[in-house]
Amino acid sequence: MRLISASRRLAEWHNIDDGGNSVTFYPTNLPVRTGSMGYRTRYACNILPTMGTFLAGDAIDKTATNSGDVPGWRCITAGAAYSKVRAPSTAYVLGEWVKAANSARVFEVITAGTSGTGGDPAVSKVGGTVTDGTAILTLRASAVAAFRAQAALAAA
Repeated sequence: MRLISASRRLAEWHNIDDGGNSVTFYPTNLPVRTGSMGYRTRYACNILPTMGTFLAGDAIDKTATNSGDVPGWRCITAGAAYSKVRAPSTAYVLGEWVKAANSARVFEVITAGTSGTGGDPAVSKVGGTVTDGTAILTLRASAVAAFRAQAALAAA
């Protein structure tokens, strides 16, 4: 199952016409699915993702590039992207993806709050939910996604 977070504040989202009658909302820092390459997915985003799960071979293409820029990235290790590593007594916002400090587990913050003073949350089943201090987290992946930059664009 591919998971893209749906718990950001609406103000941080923008509309993407999916080609049908409906409109889907995506956070502005989340790669937007633009197609597929065989059995892999292609996304568009101008920064490395900080949330979501990816399979090896997935591509993230920049939508705006200049000469000498990296045109995008390729996922080389399946897993989840994250924005920060968990630390004790740290405030987390709704929708943030946080990597455990002592493992490769990646959690999504489903209720904003402050992490507890102890170690990493104790949940091992993907989809499992745990309270960490006043924050509530859901385990989204047990591995961290790794990305490799594509070759830089040649000067014109």
